[in-house]
Amino acid sequence: MGGRADEGPVAEFCAGLRRLQQESGVDRATLARRVQYSRSQLYEILDGRISRPPEWDRLVEPLVQHCTGGDPAALRTWRRRHEVMVEVYTALGRQARRQGGKERHPRALPPCPYRGLAAFREEDAAQFHGREELTDRLVSRLRSTSLMGLVGPSGSGKSSLVFAGAVPRLRQAGWAVVDVRPAVGSSPLSTLAAALLPLLEPDMSESLRLLEVPKLAQALIDPGLTDVVDRSLQRQGRRHLLLVVDQFEELYARGPTVAQQFVDVLLQPAAAVREGGLRSLTIALTLRADFLGPALEHARLAGALQDSTLMIGRMTTAQLRRAIEGPLPDRITYEAGLVERILADVGEEAGQLALLEFTLTMLWERQREHTLTHAVYTELGGVQGAVTEYAEEVYRDRLETSEAEAARLCVQLVRPGQGTEPTRRVARRGELDPALWPIAQRLASTRLVVTGRDEAGAETVEIAHEALISCWGRLRQWVAADRDFRAWQERLRTAMEQYAAGGHDSGSLLRGASLVEALDRLPRHDADIGPAEKDFIRASKALQRRTVRRLQVLAGTLVALLLLAVTLGVSAEQQRRQVAVQERQAVSRALASQADDTIDERPIQSILLSLQAFNEADTAEARGSLLRHVFEHQQTQGFLIGHKDRVSGVAFSPDGHSLATACNDATIRLWNVADRRTAATLTGHTDRVLAVAFSPDGHTLASVSDDRTVRLWGLGAQPRQLAVLTGHQDRVSGVVFSPDGRTLATADKAGTVRLWDVTTRRERAVLTGHEGWVRSVVFSPDGRTLATGGIDATIRLWTVATRRTVATLTGHTDRIRAVAFSPDGRSLASAGDDRSVRLWNTGTHQLLATLVGHDDVVSSMAFHPEGRTLATAGQDNTVRIWDVTTHRERTVLTGHTDWISGLAFSPDGRTLATGANDNTVRLWNTGARRAVRVLAGNAGMVTGVAFGPDGRTLATSGEDSTIRLLNVVTGTSRTAATDWSAAAVAFSPDGRTLSTGSLDGKARLWNVSEQRVVATLTGHRARVRGVAFSPDGRILASTSEDHTVRLWDVAARRPLATLTGHTDWVSAVAFSPDGRILATGSADRTVRLWDVAAHRPLATLTGHTNWVSAVAFSPDGRTLATGSADASARLWNVADRQQIATLTGHTGWLWAIAFSPDGRTLVTGSDDRTVRLWDVAAHRPLATLTGHTGWVLAAAFTPDGRTLATGSQDRTVRLWDMRLRSWQRHLCRLAGRNLTRQEWNEFLSPRPYRETCPDHLRGADAD
Repeated sequence: MGGRADEGPVAEFCAGLRRLQQESGVDRATLARRVQYSRSQLYEILDGRISRPPEWDRLVEPLVQHCTGGDPAALRTWRRRHEVMVEVYTALGRQARRQGGKERHPRALPPCPYRGLAAFREEDAAQFHGREELTDRLVSRLRSTSLMGLVGPSGSGKSSLVFAGAVPRLRQAGWAVVDVRPAVGSSPLSTLAAALLPLLEPDMSESLRLLEVPKLAQALIDPGLTDVVDRSLQRQGRRHLLLVVDQFEELYARGPTVAQQFVDVLLQPAAAVREGGLRSLTIALTLRADFLGPALEHARLAGALQDSTLMIGRMTTAQLRRAIEGPLPDRITYEAGLVERILADVGEEAGQLALLEFTLTMLWERQREHTLTHAVYTELGGVQGAVTEYAEEVYRDRLETSEAEAARLCVQLVRPGQGTEPTRRVARRGELDPALWPIAQRLASTRLVVTGRDEAGAETVEIAHEALISCWGRLRQWVAADRDFRAWQERLRTAMEQYAAGGHDSGSLLRGASLVEALDRLPRHDADIGPAEKDFIRASKALQRRTVRRLQVLAGTLVALLLLAVTLGVSAEQQRRQVAVQERQAVSRALASQADDTIDERPIQSILLSLQAFNEADTAEARGSLLRHVFEHQQTQGFLIGHKDRVSGVAFSPDGHSLATACNDATIRLWNVADRRTAATLTGHTDRVLAVAFSPDGHTLASVSDDRTVRLWGLGAQPRQLAVLTGHQDRVSGVVFSPDGRTLATADKAGTVRLWDVTTRRERAVLTGHEGWVRSVVFSPDGRTLATGGIDATIRLWTVATRRTVATLTGHTDRIRAVAFSPDGRSLASAGDDRSVRLWNTGTHQLLATLVGHDDVVSSMAFHPEGRTLATAGQDNTVRIWDVTTHRERTVLTGHTDWISGLAFSPDGRTLATGANDNTVRLWNTGARRAVRVLAGNAGMVTGVAFGPDGRTLATSGEDSTIRLLNVVTGTSRTAATDWSAAAVAFSPDGRTLSTGSLDGKARLWNVSEQRVVATLTGHRARVRGVAFSPDGRILASTSEDHTVRLWDVAARRPLATLTGHTDWVSAVAFSPDGRILATGSADRTVRLWDVAAHRPLATLTGHTNWVSAVAFSPDGRTLATGSADASARLWNVADRQQIATLTGHTGWLWAIAFSPDGRTLVTGSDDRTVRLWDVAAHRPLATLTGHTGWVLAAAFTPDGRTLATGSQDRTVRLWDMRLRSWQRHLCRLAGRNLTRQEWNEFLSPRPYRETCPDHLRGADAD
């Protein structure tokens, strides 16, 4: 399809179809969906922008069918018209050919000269315009250097410049050319080997080459790339090779070991040239600008690129005009003024070329009479809107799949950014759920994705250009919603790369918290975790089991050694004690490992194993396991275990003593809330039970089911079925009693709501109006109004007395699954598949607020009885608690491992019950002491936290220009407003003085009691990033972006010294406990130690590969901990300045670091939004604390170590209760029992049985 038909048979036929469409009253967009055309295809036919007759079967018949309602006579008429049109068209063509003249219908258009979202390739050189001068510079520099980097934003044309600009010129000069992408293939080296093999072995078959790839990949390491290149050139009779490594930034997703190995291979030829060898290879790297920093972290690569980088900026207006007009064939033109309009829309950004090229492609394909027009440009949405509009059109009209399936595919093609924008990712077919590959093929036909094969012949798919990620809002939403899982999955894949690169060394398998997280995610994301990834997780779990068995054997061996020592009489008592300690430690580690292994499948058993591990010995593994359970279950009151299938609904009895749960196994269970035991199981339904409701007097229970029935149950001493109500024509999913108990309302999939007389059990009325399934139904507290929500995305309010709709509330963009009235009836809450929760004024029917936070469908909700709190739950496996007044999220409850399908508050509001697809019911204590307190109120990110020496006062600094002092015991706070933002805060040892470092370049001293500035210390020439008091309080150290450290006399409030040596920003500072040494961390990637008394440097610690942003001394002063933007923490021996350990696990910049007062635990905070706890002696992770929704920027312990404070970009401070001994009682009460003798024998045999919780199963929670 191309230009517009002349006035002839095709044009007349299309005009008739256009009149038919207009007369039918069906708009074009709707018609396109019904006939499964793309909009552009339909518009071209109706507007006559086609050059040949449209096919009857595929194009015309469906259109006529839908416009005429399938009228047989109309179909026959239009079939005859089509036949006549084709006959006339064919005759005109024959006549024109006989006469040697021009045909009435236009000639076929030449191929499109624009490239859409694809880069220009070598064969497109004739259409590559606008970069002539830059191409000349690039070719000249490639001729004179061994390594060249082309750096620019995504969409700036880097790849096109190389392939369509430089490559044809160099190939013409006799160069051989090979190109690779790091993301393609099993490894970058394998991909490079596969690209070089055709040069080295041109006569070898494709199948044999596949066998040779691993050998050649090894040869690239030894003897090296130079040897392989020289042999290849000799075989080809060439003297020089250009190796293009396109999209070099993809290398950094392959893991540091793989990246390092590949870079070392690339740099080997340059080193050979420097040693006197001949230069036979030039390497050109294309690199996205936001990845230049990571690339320069490799010292040798940074040196090689220092004088060999070509920055790709924006094109001038004249260059852009050439790029737009240059490729156009002579007989095709732009409408007057359109090129100027496009130039104005492209703007100043360098990364707009991909969007421009795509827009030009769309203009070409929709041209009219050989003219690219303003009208089409407007219809496309201009340069900024064309990609979005086309992607949406493809999604709506041509994808033929659900949003969930489309999202699952697309998020696998995007790699979440870590401090950078997201990047596209090459996915192999074997990594994807088989159901997604047909979707990938359909998308490939639309040019939004590209399919291909890697060096091993595996089929691959990737997004056509990163412009699609940045411009298509729907894709960005999908990526954001799945970011947590995909970020984890990329970490998993990186670990797998490291495992493979290390020769499958078991030391690279998952352990500890990483394995726990993988085992947790595996059942929840089974379809999206590939076979190789599952094998890696299984191998890690198998290693864990072998380790546990070895520990158990070790424990037995230690016992045997003890007996031997006693027998030999060799220091028997001393040996006995030593062996007993070692045995308890071994058992503790084994139990902790088993606890982590069963945390999802058997949560109560997991808690008890964790407790017993801690009882045996306070090992790092036991503490880590216990911490994970504390923070996982801080608000969990109990578990109701017994259902064998998914729990679909929950309801409390009016007295709060009983809980009813509905299950997919067609049963209903009644539970005694106090002892968490099943009181009765009700059977009778023949299909899934979807919801239950108690009558207001508590004597009757109603249940609804997929079996299309409503059942009433009497709840006496022996619960029994009272009645079966029939009438629904499809599954029944909603049920509620009126407040007076006289009426029962039920809702079904057929779109009806039925009202029943509870006394007579007869149907009173049927309410209709929804289009499709009514998912939820609820009475207002006064019983006068009924609210219903359905898959038509509307909420209807009905007057019960008249049974008429009084209002229809619209605003949701997808099906509604839940509605709930507030206790006072003034508000209504609704939620559903669009992931939002909406609050409505029931008097005015106006929207009050939209609450956003869930990452998936919201399926259930309930107001707290006092009305100020709303609980919502859904398919993201979380419960979210909202403040209805402020419309802010208060907390998130996690623990379920599958969709939460029902929730309910107890009548007194103290307990929240949730039922989920993981077959469990959880009870949450909404008023319990929490392991985490969230302090909100800051208007900007919290940059610093510090406890006073009394442990009661917490000071915070932030970008909202306030300094806050909070009493963590009483909860009261004082706030001082300032004219500047503070980056750091520190208390003096006596607690009387507070220091702040601020972005105006000044350090300040505050009188804490009066909360006023008593001194302003000036001298820094840039922002002050860190402050710290010496242990005696006499000296203040400040660090700045001016590369200096300053020491100040606190009493005299004057400078003592300026310490210089850092070559970039200095951001972190800490005094040793004895005050003799000062440690500073800098953006120059070093840590410096200074002699405080002599004001001179002592040592420079190197090892970090990026900005050192946090430093802390251990309480004994022997160890220094440092955190960096390289995502690692490092431990250093202060005495000999040697590195002790590197702690890895974070996936982003470490901003915060602190030791616990006893020195056993290290805490780190990162921009991956997590807080991690580490065992200092064992150098291993203890636990990962989640909850912050932004970067974690600051951390501090109270002097007694009982509380940890963290400050975040999310504007909150979190207080974490670290008292494990006090939390043991809570976990024991949560478990509600001891380990059984059978469990004891399974995990602890042959040790004699002991109760795990002997003292904690009665009494109140610890304070």
